[in-house]
Amino acid sequence: EFLGDILNSASHLLQLINDVLDLSKVEADRMEVFMSTFPIEDLIIEVVHNIAPIMTTKGLKLRRDIPPNLAPLTTDKRKLLQILLNLASNAVKFTDEGEIGIRCDVAEGKMRISVSDTGTGIKAKDMALLFQPFSQLDNSLRKRHEGTGLGLNLSKRLAVLLGGDLTVVSEEDKGSTFTVAIPYPQ
Repeated sequence: EFLGDILNSASHLLQLINDVLDLSKVEADRMEVFMSTFPIEDLIIEVVHNIAPIMTTKGLKLRRDIPPNLAPLTTDKRKLLQILLNLASNAVKFTDEGEIGIRCDVAEGKMRISVSDTGTGIKAKDMALLFQPFSQLDNSLRKRHEGTGLGLNLSKRLAVLLGGDLTVVSEEDKGSTFTVAIPYPQ
């Protein structure tokens, strides 16, 4: 049990260090983008594989809405995966019952990938703080959920680095939908 606690603490610290390093690279304009072409479905499968154990433990359902036969996407796969893993992990973290949804659509030269949940949602007054570094919204949530307060800030910066953006629509006690939109020329 103690070794498990030590491993969890070490993993948490490593994630914090990696987030700070990535954030400093973005701020210094030294973050490199490595383009590759891949099917978006492969990336979604990897995200789902990572969050499935926690979803199962919590009894959450997964809803996927990915159009068939999408042309491959060309972007930095690792950075897009980092964004989606952060969004999906947050969705699971702040949802005690209901479902997590992953949706993909294409419009106006952008691929939009949305991660939604039926969790706690975000208070309207907290929306302005959402993408600020080291910001965690609610003291009671902070006590219940670990986090560095860097994930959403870094995800937004990575989305912009990839030529896109990260947006959110949320309602307190009803859930949230985070959408990353990146260039997808057809």
